[in-house]
Amino acid sequence: YRGPIVIQQTNSRIKAVAKEDGKETSDISVSEVFVIVAVQPSFTIPLGVSVGEATVQINTISPGATIFVSIESSDATSMSQTYNPSTGLIVNQTRTHVKAFATAPGSVSSPIAVSDAILVAAISPSITPDGGTFLDFAEVTLTSTYTEAKVHYTIDGSDPDLSSPVFEFPIRIQHTGTVIKAMTTHPLLENSQSSESKTFIIKASPPQLTAQCCATAQEWFHYGPKSTNAAAHEHEHARPVSSGEATSKPYAADSKSTDIESGVFTEDAKISISTATPGAVIHFTL
Repeated sequence: YRGPIVIQQTNSRIKAVAKEDGKETSDISVSEVFVIVAVQPSFTIPLGVSVGEATVQINTISPGATIFVSIESSDATSMSQTYNPSTGLIVNQTRTHVKAFATAPGSVSSPIAVSDAILVAAISPSITPDGGTFLDFAEVTLTSTYTEAKVHYTIDGSDPDLSSPVFEFPIRIQHTGTVIKAMTTHPLLENSQSSESKTFIIKASPPQLTAQCCATAQEWFHYGPKSTNAAAHEHEHARPVSSGEATSKPYAADSKSTDIESGVFTEDAKISISTATPGAVIHFTL
């Protein structure tokens, strides 16, 4: 014997005798059984709340050890999932406690180690379209990554919570300056951070001008000033109009309504202005 003996195999015994010159060899001494237990694993978990999933690292200093893990309420066993150190352990449920033990050749399995609670939040919902400029209204869809999730939202600038409306159908935005905020809730995850849209700019539809005037003994007609067919006809023409001339480019002053921007009329012109925007007030100048 020249120094401490390293015992790596469980159930080992040491046997020893002493020998000295001029004396008989001593009786054999036998030790008690040595039980070698693999070192209990330790955990490295993300700080705070992870989004979507968390990656947990598990280590043991026992050479050649295999680590078995469980992320359920039951303890880990030799039938449990084997830990892969190259990928880590992926946890996608919040408030999970990982349980793990190590086994090594020639050793007894380690005691089961239990991690602290691991917090995982849902991924924030997507908002489509994400703001922009629209005529009269915009229809907005909120989408979650999870089938069992609910998406709560607000359109008044406040942060959503569990009392906020739940998205079911496209949201109709009719007021300019609106910003949508939305969050995802899921029974197995922490509530997500709020998604926030860009600003929605809602414009009223442009007014449409409609002119009416009375027909005279002759049918008066003219070409609209912005019509490409009207370049050679700057004023009205007092002659009968054939049906072939009354195309979609010119229009006849025959008590029928037509959309215009300006024109020349035989008598007083009555102009109606309308817009497709409900409740809109139209301002105009002459």
